[in-house]
Amino acid sequence: MNHRQITQGLKEIGAAWAVRSDKWCSPNDPLDDQIKGIKTYHIHPDRSYPHQNSIKRFYSLAEIAAYIRACKKAAQATSDEKGMEIMEDFWAGLK
Repeated sequence: MNHRQITQGLKEIGAAWAVRSDKWCSPNDPLDDQIKGIKTYHIHPDRSYPHQNSIKRFYSLAEIAAYIRACKKAAQATSDEKGMEIMEDFWAGLK
C-alpha cells in the first residue's frame, strides 16, 4: 500500500495520523528511541478520541497496512473474543 492508500485505510477503520503523516521522533517516544533518533509513524487508533496515551507507533507503512488488515479482520470476527485474538496475534507478530 502507498501513503495515500494507508491514509484511506486508516479512515476506513476509524483511525487517523497522529500530528503528522511522515516518520518522526516525538518527544513522547521512548527515551532510548529519542537518543538513537529512531523515527516512526504515529497513528491514533480512534480518531474520535485522539488521546496522547493511545498513539500507536509503527516502523513502516507495511506495518500500518498489516494493522489495517488485522483491524478489518477483527471487525468481521464472529465474536468479540475472536476479534481480540486476531489483534493479539497481530501485536505479538510485531517487533
